[in-house]
Amino acid sequence: MTLEQNIHTTLESDLPAIHQSLNGSSIRKIEKLLSIIASLVPFTPDMIYLNNPNLYHALSRTRDPDVGAMRETFFVNMLRTAHTVSVPAKGDFLVDDSVTFEVGGKNKDAGQIRGVENFWLALDGIETGHGRRIPLWLFGFVY
Repeated sequence: MTLEQNIHTTLESDLPAIHQSLNGSSIRKIEKLLSIIASLVPFTPDMIYLNNPNLYHALSRTRDPDVGAMRETFFVNMLRTAHTVSVPAKGDFLVDDSVTFEVGGKNKDAGQIRGVENFWLALDGIETGHGRRIPLWLFGFVY
């Protein structure tokens, strides 16, 4: 609730104070755009992620945001501070132009990145890793 109030304060007070050309209609459009982004799975070629997975809960109209988008947002948010993260031809993310990651739930397999040599699975819902499977929560320590 506090996060939602802060978002509304930013949109309704802070933005108009900085950009005097914004009016009520513009603010409603920005709010609607943020809500749409929070409720849609990222799409290609214009992958858009919010800065923080918590924002999906605060901005999503359905109040049931896409878990995959939140996982990927968490992953990219943790790694982008110290690494270069881009979108590869296969997989979800290419880190430092050398390591491909596929992000998913505990049952995710390497099927989507078949043929990629240097790959890892960053998986939610597992406590320990093995083989090429790394628990997603461990990437929080990279930040």
